[in-house]
Amino acid sequence: MRHKWALWQHHKQYYPEQLYGASDMSKKQIRSLVRYEEAERRNNLRQMKNYFYACIYDIMRTSTPQEDKWPVLKRYKAKIVKLHTDRLNTVLLDNEDDRIDGEEPTLFHVL
Repeated sequence: MRHKWALWQHHKQYYPEQLYGASDMSKKQIRSLVRYEEAERRNNLRQMKNYFYACIYDIMRTSTPQEDKWPVLKRYKAKIVKLHTDRLNTVLLDNEDDRIDGEEPTLFHVL
């Protein structure tokens, strides 16, 4: 933070008003923060999905009867589907205004 403040103090002489320079620097900081958080969120989602798939494969390798495996496998499948659904819901939030009249989302997007 001190480095950013020193950088701003050095660059504020190039702006006619301090407000313009501060807004430019804050926009860059916000963009950087959003990119970092989004990358971290994607990494966490990937790790969770890989963990759920590893659990499914471990269950498939066990020697328990098939009837006992089904409920557990369905539970992990539901968790994976929920991860995909949550991610797709964020995609659909921004597309409401861009739809053509009468256009409906696909079954994949709805599910």
